[in-house]
Amino acid sequence: MHSVLLQLKEKYGLVHVPSRHKAENWMLETSRLLELNYPWEQAGMEAARRVFGYEYREHSVYGGPDVREILSHLQK
Repeated sequence: MHSVLLQLKEKYGLVHVPSRHKAENWMLETSRLLELNYPWEQAGMEAARRVFGYEYREHSVYGGPDVREILSHLQK
């Protein structure tokens, strides 16, 4: 689980490694946005903006693992 939290930190330029609770909130919000037909990466970015607030930085969102990969690790 720790490695997926680090992936979220790196992907969204977060100041801190997110808690499991925040990661689960991101997963739920991303899933909700996907149901609204957002593209995968856009859903992840918007969820990060909503869940992580001021910590979110858009600088590296297209690097590293994609949203599908992170979601699959969180859902285990």
